[in-house]
Amino acid sequence: MCVSILAATCEALYDDMLLDGSWSIIAGNNFTNGNADFNTVVKFSCNSGFELIGPIRTRCTDVGWTHQNTPPSCASM
Repeated sequence: MCVSILAATCEALYDDMLLDGSWSIIAGNNFTNGNADFNTVVKFSCNSGFELIGPIRTRCTDVGWTHQNTPPSCASM
């Protein structure tokens, strides 16, 4: 039996998706061709004076980013 597995990719995250914060790639590629490779991991962080609400990390899986359509946000402390 032969099984074909397609490599999953996720759409690249936007630079300004996290107001008052940022994200960085901690594993995987650098969003070549506007996509992230399967298992790329991104870490979210907030600027000083703000706290992260939501997941600290997201990973590209076979069904998309683990944060799905609800990215984290930064709230004033």
